[in-house]
Amino acid sequence: YIRQLLDAYHIKRYELDNYEADDIIGTLSKEADKAGFQTIIITGDRDLTQLATDNVTIYYTKKGVTDVDHYTPDFIAEKYNGLTPNQIIDMKGLMGDTSD
Repeated sequence: YIRQLLDAYHIKRYELDNYEADDIIGTLSKEADKAGFQTIIITGDRDLTQLATDNVTIYYTKKGVTDVDHYTPDFIAEKYNGLTPNQIIDMKGLMGDTSD
Protein backbone atom coordinates (compact mmCIF):
# COMPACT_ATOMS: atom_id res chain seq x y z
CA TYR A 1 0.00 0.00 0.00
CA ILE A 2 2.78 2.48 0.83
CA ARG A 3 4.36 1.99 -2.59
CA GLN A 4 1.06 2.78 -4.30
CA LEU A 5 0.59 5.87 -2.13
CA LEU A 6 4.06 7.20 -2.90
CA ASP A 7 3.58 6.54 -6.61
CA ALA A 8 0.16 8.24 -6.61
CA TYR A 9 1.73 11.40 -5.17
CA HIS A 10 4.78 11.16 -7.44
CA ILE A 11 7.11 10.79 -4.46
CA LYS A 12 10.38 9.17 -5.44
CA ARG A 13 11.18 5.88 -3.73
CA TYR A 14 14.23 3.65 -3.86
CA GLU A 15 14.49 -0.11 -3.52
CA LEU A 16 17.43 -2.41 -4.19
CA ASP A 17 17.45 -6.17 -3.90
CA ASN A 18 19.65 -7.43 -1.05
CA TYR A 19 19.93 -3.98 0.58
CA GLU A 20 18.18 -2.73 3.69
CA ALA A 21 16.51 0.67 3.80
CA ASP A 22 19.21 1.83 6.27
CA ASP A 23 21.88 1.23 3.63
CA ILE A 24 20.02 3.23 0.99
CA ILE A 25 19.23 6.07 3.41
CA GLY A 26 22.88 6.17 4.51
CA THR A 27 24.17 6.36 0.94
CA LEU A 28 21.67 9.03 -0.12
CA SER A 29 22.31 11.16 2.98
CA LYS A 30 26.09 11.03 2.49
CA GLU A 31 25.74 12.07 -1.15
CA ALA A 32 23.36 14.90 -0.18
CA ASP A 33 25.77 16.01 2.56
CA LYS A 34 28.69 16.11 0.12
CA ALA A 35 26.59 18.21 -2.26
CA GLY A 36 25.78 20.62 0.59
CA PHE A 37 22.04 19.85 0.76
CA GLN A 38 20.22 20.38 4.05
CA THR A 39 18.69 16.95 4.72
CA ILE A 40 16.21 15.67 7.28
CA ILE A 41 15.76 11.96 7.98
CA ILE A 42 12.64 11.06 9.94
CA THR A 43 12.95 7.69 11.65
CA GLY A 44 12.18 5.60 14.68
CA ASP A 45 15.52 3.77 14.25
CA ARG A 46 18.22 5.20 16.51
CA ASP A 47 20.91 3.49 14.39
CA LEU A 48 20.50 6.27 11.83
CA THR A 49 21.67 8.91 14.32
CA GLN A 50 25.23 8.13 13.25
CA LEU A 51 24.42 9.89 9.95
CA ALA A 52 24.02 13.32 11.60
CA THR A 53 26.23 16.10 10.23
CA ASP A 54 26.02 19.87 9.97
CA ASN A 55 23.84 19.29 6.87
CA VAL A 56 21.97 16.13 7.96
CA THR A 57 19.57 16.21 10.90
CA ILE A 58 17.90 13.06 12.20
CA TYR A 59 14.38 13.49 13.53
CA TYR A 60 14.08 10.54 15.90
CA THR A 61 10.43 9.85 16.70
CA LYS A 62 10.09 8.57 20.25
CA LYS A 63 6.29 8.42 20.52
CA GLY A 64 4.32 8.88 17.35
CA VAL A 65 5.05 12.12 15.56
CA THR A 66 4.70 14.54 18.46
CA ASP A 67 7.65 13.51 20.64
CA VAL A 68 10.69 14.00 18.42
CA ASP A 69 14.39 14.57 19.15
CA HIS A 70 16.46 16.40 16.53
CA TYR A 71 19.83 14.66 16.37
CA THR A 72 22.58 17.00 15.23
CA PRO A 73 26.29 16.68 16.03
CA ASP A 74 25.83 19.16 18.91
CA PHE A 75 22.81 17.29 20.31
CA ILE A 76 24.70 13.99 20.15
CA ALA A 77 27.76 15.49 21.90
CA GLU A 78 25.53 16.81 24.67
CA LYS A 79 23.46 13.63 25.03
CA TYR A 80 26.42 11.22 24.88
CA ASN A 81 29.16 13.07 26.80
CA GLY A 82 31.11 14.47 23.88
CA LEU A 83 30.74 11.63 21.39
CA THR A 84 30.57 12.36 17.68
CA PRO A 85 27.90 10.82 15.42
CA ASN A 86 30.34 8.33 13.90
CA GLN A 87 31.17 7.03 17.41
CA ILE A 88 27.54 6.07 18.11
CA ILE A 89 27.87 2.68 16.40
CA ASP A 90 31.00 1.88 18.46
CA MET A 91 29.22 2.85 21.67
CA LYS A 92 26.28 0.60 20.80
CA GLY A 93 28.65 -2.24 19.96
CA LEU A 94 30.43 -1.96 23.30
CA MET A 95 27.31 -1.44 25.40
CA GLY A 96 24.99 -3.73 23.49
CA ASP A 97 21.76 -2.71 21.84
CA THR A 98 18.52 -4.47 22.66
CA SER A 99 16.79 -2.92 19.63
CA ASP A 100 19.00 -4.82 17.15
